[in-house]
Amino acid sequence: MLEMMRRIELIAALGTEIITFSGGEPLLHPDLDELIRHIRGHRRMATLITNGYLLSPKRILELNNAGLEHLQISIDNVQPDEVSKKSLKVLGKKLEWLREFANFDVSINSVVGAGVKHPEDALTITRRALELGFDTTVGAIQDHKGQLQPLPDADKTVYDQIQKSESRASGHSPTTTFSRRT
Repeated sequence: MLEMMRRIELIAALGTEIITFSGGEPLLHPDLDELIRHIRGHRRMATLITNGYLLSPKRILELNNAGLEHLQISIDNVQPDEVSKKSLKVLGKKLEWLREFANFDVSINSVVGAGVKHPEDALTITRRALELGFDTTVGAIQDHKGQLQPLPDADKTVYDQIQKSESRASGHSPTTTFSRRT
């Protein structure tokens, strides 16, 4: 943990305003709350990208107390399949807990593009996130060479519908991110 604290101090000294924990699963880190507090002690924004599986009401309250300011979950589909278990069905209760207990901003990311079996799932995920008052992003998945290919008609239709959606909570339209899947 001392090395992580030192790195946070160095990053803060460089003037970095937002420090995000991601990669692997940050909720597994035993000192995550203390690291978030350390970031906040430097008056920097602490954010987290998680798969959401380890969220519980107790864990959400602990993140509130640590000073977390933003959390993002990517949800790949409505029903789990052979490619991804990060589904609305699996994470639905976690999203309800976030709505009820989180004092931090929550953003839900859905995906369209290369290799997405059911592009209409992205619209369902976006609508559910907006119903819960969360911000949303939609990721346009690139091909295995890192190239963004033109979206097939079904994906383009879903993407356009998502872009027309608006969050009742924030008044913002979904944001587009670009992801590479190998």
